[in-house]
Amino acid sequence: MQTRLCIVLKIKGGNSSSFYDPALQTLLEKQTELETDIVRAIASDEFCAYFQPQVNTYGDVIGAEALIRWNHPQKGLIAANEFIPIAEQYGLIQKLQNIVLHDICILINELKADNIIDDSFSVSINISQSQFNSSNLKGELFSTINKFDIRAQQIKLEITESMLSSDIDYTIRQMKELIAAGFLFSIDDFGTGYSCLAYLSAFPVKELKIDKSFIDKILDSTVGFNIAQTIISLGKSLNLEVVAEGVETTEQYDLLKKMNIDAMQGYLIARPMDKEGYAKWHSANTNAQ
Repeated sequence: MQTRLCIVLKIKGGNSSSFYDPALQTLLEKQTELETDIVRAIASDEFCAYFQPQVNTYGDVIGAEALIRWNHPQKGLIAANEFIPIAEQYGLIQKLQNIVLHDICILINELKADNIIDDSFSVSINISQSQFNSSNLKGELFSTINKFDIRAQQIKLEITESMLSSDIDYTIRQMKELIAAGFLFSIDDFGTGYSCLAYLSAFPVKELKIDKSFIDKILDSTVGFNIAQTIISLGKSLNLEVVAEGVETTEQYDLLKKMNIDAMQGYLIARPMDKEGYAKWHSANTNAQ
């Protein structure tokens, strides 16, 4: 059995003592190193957006979700969950969001130039709690989309269900202000948070996204199927579109169509791609329709 070593340090001038945990110190040092590396990577343009398409039940491409990736010179492509918590902790999340939004605008303009999308096509971007609570969010969003002459209606802001459970009045005001400016809202990972269903109809959202964990169980679990069906029915009753995330098999795809889902995304349709890869994929799949 391994024991954790702590060194007791005596405080001068008193009888109190503090504890030094080597494991915690190592963790803090790694976090500080990662924060420094993120700052360096931002300056070196190592972050970029990857895009995963969304299709309706007819197979038409109706939108995409933008996902940030870190193309590290030594470690290769790093997924968001490895660096986003540190970026939020050290106040770097807005800079990363601006990078993603920048890439979204470039992609939309490229697809427009090729005449393969119209104004109904939208791209989703994840908004963190700290970003959503910032009074600068609207200004930051417009600063970028105005630069590229992008309509706000083509940007869908994804927030998590748990973000709806705190300061409801402020949340509704913030959402209504952004919607009045033209932006759309989607609730990501729906079913995994703790928002009150009694208030759901008060939030001006356009879309619910069923979390992948439920889609994974939709074929082999009565519970998984029932949860997905309940979310779809709830969305329909509130005139919301419902999107299934993490669709990986044709069996899941076919069942979700029978359940009257509005749209799907996942590895079955396509893995996330960089701007160039997505533009080629979109063009090929649009021409094939």
